Amino acid sequence: MALGETSRTGSLRSSMDSIDFLFVSDVEALPHPDERFRARTEDVLLEMLKEVKCEDEYSNEPAPSFIIFNGDVDARFEDGYSDIFKEIERTAPCYYVFGNHECKILGCVEEWKRLLNMKRSYYSWRLSCSGMTVTFIVLDL
Repeated sequence: MALGETSRTGSLRSSMDSIDFLFVSDVEALPHPDERFRARTEDVLLEMLKEVKCEDEYSNEPAPSFIIFNGDVDARFEDGYSDIFKEIERTAPCYYVFGNHECKILGCVEEWKRLLNMKRSYYSWRLSCSGMTVTFIVLDL
């Protein structure tokens, strides 16, 4: 490399658009009693809603193309949080990944699949951007 040149190693190709998405993990309705640092679920969800809607300090940020909730998503079905989740779902497509807590809470996998209208425990979706397609695959249970 000549003096003054910059390396592009590790950077995205200039022709590739970026994909902005929000990855959320372990939004639990009831924290474990022995946890020292407990975020209130409502506070976390309301902050997330501001981010998804690009409000306040997020006004200069790009809106996410979609949101992935990764496990421990039992708060979605709690009465106190369902309105916030519905508002988030109206703003961006949401995908819920089955987690170990849901098995315990619901007692069986079939009930969870019924609630989310899942036909099978393997599922996938594709997102295309600038001629490139990314496939997300979830293998669970």
